[in-house]
Amino acid sequence: MSDTGEQLRVAVDVMTAWTTDPDNVEFAISRANEYLDEGPDGYQTLLAGFVGLSGWLLIRLAQAQADGGSGRAAPDEMRAILQDIARRSL
Repeated sequence: MSDTGEQLRVAVDVMTAWTTDPDNVEFAISRANEYLDEGPDGYQTLLAGFVGLSGWLLIRLAQAQADGGSGRAAPDEMRAILQDIARRSL
């Protein structure tokens, strides 16, 4: 399995492709498929990268939304953000 930096780079690559046209995910999917074609290591790298990137983005979002300007991302704040995202996706 690759290191954390490589995992994040892979996830950022796929998400950067997604930002080119969020309504048409074909380019992002093609980028992800290139990593998946590398076999089990590619799967693990992509999955670990998305978990790491999601965590990093969740912390940044919680810090940005923190009341009182504490700048800290408490676990309950992060869970509240995830719950809000889940509700909005229904």
